[in-house]
Amino acid sequence: MKHKHSLRALAMAAITLGFASASQADTIADWTFEKPVYYGTPTSVPYTADAGNGTLDIFHSKSGSTYFTANGPGVGNGSYGSVRTSNWSVGDYYQFSISTAGFESIVLDWDQTGTGGPLNWALQYSTDGSSFTDFASYQVLENGASTTVVWTSVGTPNAAYHFSYDLSSITALNDQEAVYFRLVDTSTTKTVWNNPNGSGTVSSSGYSWVDNFVVTASPVAAVPEPSTWALMLIGLGLAAGAARRRRANPAFSSCR
Repeated sequence: MKHKHSLRALAMAAITLGFASASQADTIADWTFEKPVYYGTPTSVPYTADAGNGTLDIFHSKSGSTYFTANGPGVGNGSYGSVRTSNWSVGDYYQFSISTAGFESIVLDWDQTGTGGPLNWALQYSTDGSSFTDFASYQVLENGASTTVVWTSVGTPNAAYHFSYDLSSITALNDQEAVYFRLVDTSTTKTVWNNPNGSGTVSSSGYSWVDNFVVTASPVAAVPEPSTWALMLIGLGLAAGAARRRRANPAFSSCR
């Protein structure tokens, strides 16, 4: 009987090991913009992730557009830096490119606000960098809006500016050498401090701010070895047998 209990325990451990890898979430890319100030143009070298893999590209259709990372007190949402860009037009975007090789169940988190910048945005994804699909539409709050407080580089990030989207249903993003996520300006309406729905039109001096863009995912579940499958089947068989004995003899479970 002791041998049978040991075998059952070993088999159940194999079942656990066979599926545990799918439950762990890891950060595979993180932009906190803590690096020294970076100035860019549409032809500049992309901004690499502060942790993990990936690059940020920014596209503005207007000639002469520039954008930069800013560092200093109050510039980031719970961090020292953020990326700030002005001179926005509908269709302009932030593009985060990463590899999801070995990972699945992608989740995106980031902080975003505006100072007279675009109010309305779309989150898009792609596996080829040219054909993009809309996943969600969203609006951002003005930095320092009446119902919130300004970004702060100390303490906990202000949740009013936080966005989180679970893309685990998009299996095409799993285990890919390259995937692309865009935050796209979808209207000319600007953010204002006293109206969460914005008003007026974005001017060339209106800014959008993005911080703490994080991509998390779970490691792709490994296919168990044949010996592990055998133990799993033994464990399932023992569990089923025990259940049958309990149903056949109610006294069985009480005497153990």
